Amino acid sequence: QPTAPTPDATTLDATTPDAPTPDATTPDATTPDATTLDATTPDATTPDAATPNPDAAPPAPDATADECMPGTSEQARCGLNERGTQSRDCADGQWAPFSACVDPDNCRDQASDRRNCGDQDRGEQARRCVEGQWTPWSMCMLPAACESGDTQRADCGLNGNGTRERVCSPQGMWGAYGDCVDPDVCEDDSRSSTVCGVNRRGTQALRCIEGQWQADGQCDDPDVCVDGGQELEACGINGRGMSARSCVMGQWGAYDACVDPDVCRIGDVRMFTNACGINQRGTRFERCPGGRWLNDQCEDPDVCLDGVSQMFECGGVSMPATCVMGQFVFPPGC
Repeated sequence: QPTAPTPDATTLDATTPDAPTPDATTPDATTPDATTLDATTPDATTPDAATPNPDAAPPAPDATADECMPGTSEQARCGLNERGTQSRDCADGQWAPFSACVDPDNCRDQASDRRNCGDQDRGEQARRCVEGQWTPWSMCMLPAACESGDTQRADCGLNGNGTRERVCSPQGMWGAYGDCVDPDVCEDDSRSSTVCGVNRRGTQALRCIEGQWQADGQCDDPDVCVDGGQELEACGINGRGMSARSCVMGQWGAYDACVDPDVCRIGDVRMFTNACGINQRGTRFERCPGGRWLNDQCEDPDVCLDGVSQMFECGGVSMPATCVMGQFVFPPGC
């Protein structure tokens, strides 16, 4: 804090004019033993004049006398190193109190300061006051904390399961810890989510257990198929055809038309109305053995043309047989 100088402090640049010479009638305040008499003292030869007492105290100075010239001011040195200034003004012949000291300095020249620093405040830094200003703090000086080459490990990481290491320097100081080697990727019991599903449009809830993300429940997936995928389905008369459908935005479209190589059901037989055979009493039909109709066939009960005769051996004798209703009629006994 600024320090106000005492009234008798050395003044600088004072603008106070020379004090007027004391009136000859005023006793000298600095000479208590002076015997000078007031100019108005009666002549010593006057019979009624009292003889002055040389041991008497001089009269007190006039309390109303001015000590400075009104309107003047003066400055005085102040501050920690006397490099500051303060001023006062003369009002009504009396000096006002000095103003606050304006001091450029913040410390006393040659003063010193110290403080603790470093790991656990085991080190020390110093600074000095030069021309009223503190110098920067010196480098932190630490006592030897370890032996050169020693290593020290500390726990670290999201759940304290990782380790980091530091090495003691040749100067006996611990270096900075290296990077943490942490096996964990998340904080235990924390929760998150990730994409999932056949097209990665679903949501999978996650929970951190022992530092690793694990699925919490099933994937909430709106899709049922992979985009662009195809699915085939058997179709057709004999189930040997194929129909396809495509997956669009995770959903199956409708099946295409069936591509079927077969035209008939295996084992089917189809009959025709037009007659066939020797006497036109047969039935025309087609069979489907492998999904395709084979050439039509005639199923004819007749073995001969009506009215036709043919010789047959009967009992060692050649005898004629006549075709009646598509069948040969033999003579009795044959």
